[in-house]
Amino acid sequence: MNNSTSSNFFLSANSPNGVFSIFRELYNPKDNWFCYILKGGPGTGKSTLMKKIAEKSIAKGNYTELIHCSSDPNSLDAVIIPCLKTAIVDGTSPHTLDPTFPGLSDTVINLCDCWNSKKLLKHKSALLDLYQKNKSFHNTSKKYLHAYGQIDKEMKKIIENCTLKNEISTYCEKFSKKIFKNSSSSICSEKLRFISSITPSGHICFEESLISQADKIFIIEDNFSVVGNLILQNLRSIALNHKLNITTCLQPLAPDKEIEAIIIPELKVAFKLENPKALPLKLKNKIEYKKISTKKFLNTTELSKHKNLIALNREICKELLYKSVNNLHNALLVHNEIEEFYKSSMNYSKLDKITNKILSAIP
Repeated sequence: MNNSTSSNFFLSANSPNGVFSIFRELYNPKDNWFCYILKGGPGTGKSTLMKKIAEKSIAKGNYTELIHCSSDPNSLDAVIIPCLKTAIVDGTSPHTLDPTFPGLSDTVINLCDCWNSKKLLKHKSALLDLYQKNKSFHNTSKKYLHAYGQIDKEMKKIIENCTLKNEISTYCEKFSKKIFKNSSSSICSEKLRFISSITPSGHICFEESLISQADKIFIIEDNFSVVGNLILQNLRSIALNHKLNITTCLQPLAPDKEIEAIIIPELKVAFKLENPKALPLKLKNKIEYKKISTKKFLNTTELSKHKNLIALNREICKELLYKSVNNLHNALLVHNEIEEFYKSSMNYSKLDKITNKILSAIP
């Protein structure tokens, strides 16, 4: 499904401080957008319904964003069709959504009406046990990620003290003059997305979503996750000052402070961080790319004094991340068991009618 008329992103991430959601970026209720908010339990067909919407939109040639679930990247959390100002979303926990202007900008589609409650109640004891196991695995995963975040924070303090910040600002100003130009638009906009996330399958990246929107990619090589972020933060500000429309992809392991990538579609340019926390791109031959080294912005003499501590912390962080992912994987296995109970209780003919009604309402 990933082609020139579609992109894959996340709108939430498993972070050191819990699930970090940017679902507010889904649609603008005050700008003639309309959103279908799906409510229902696991296995009630929410993701399948959204995939059908996406397939129809892409078949018609509409640029479509597929928003994946960070707890199960094979499932969709949402579909966004910008040209139609239409979105459809899973509005259940952990990214619970309710209508902003009911019936005007959004509406709730209740898939709970499609299940047989009597069948579900027969499995109440087993389901409650599975829900508890699922919650336990997620809580353990969060604890490992939180520990990761604490160690990573201490490492960053060391690196920041060895960073030549003034030189970074000067470099970005000179660099941007070669790349950026003022947009013809008087209003700029910024979309927030995650291009990667920590999932039950590990750290995965939808690199094609970046590659498909850029003819040239600047890869910022940064082994310490500090200088590269400062460069991206500077370039983001400069791009917005030039009234350029950009997509800013947050770093899932530090979403409140760090950027992983920036896409500027109208210039067909993208910037991507490459470091131990950001997966390297598998670049295609047709893509022009240039690597930017960040070593020149570091006081390497001072940094070398801490190399043993940094190496140790990296190994600890690697193990903590592995443990977190393993628990996410176990949580997904339990989630799949829960889904089977709901699937066996679903009235799929009723679900098909709802699906067809939504499909017919979208041009």
